[in-house]
Amino acid sequence: MGNQRVRVEIGGRAYHLGGADPERTRELARKVDEAITRCVDTLGAGTDSYQLAILAALQIADELATARDEHQRYRLEVGAASRKLLADLQSAVDGIEAEVAALRAQELSPQDD
Repeated sequence: MGNQRVRVEIGGRAYHLGGADPERTRELARKVDEAITRCVDTLGAGTDSYQLAILAALQIADELATARDEHQRYRLEVGAASRKLLADLQSAVDGIEAEVAALRAQELSPQDD
């Protein structure tokens, strides 16, 4: 697909950005713009644009760190659940194998009639 140029607006300024997926670029720019808007709402419209960018970056970095922590927690939970499921399946297989062995032993032993 290649690197496509897309026009976005962040903090009231237009930027022409390149990316392989224009929709993703627009969505990311929208998130950055929202973060800057939150900062402006908190600090006021006269806040230095560099300071706004830094504070918005910190907000986004916090969201990313939170998402990574959550992802890691889910991975651990899925791993634990998978290990338990595997142990339960192995236990069931062992039980079935024991039953099959017992049935075979009955078939091979002389019948008391």
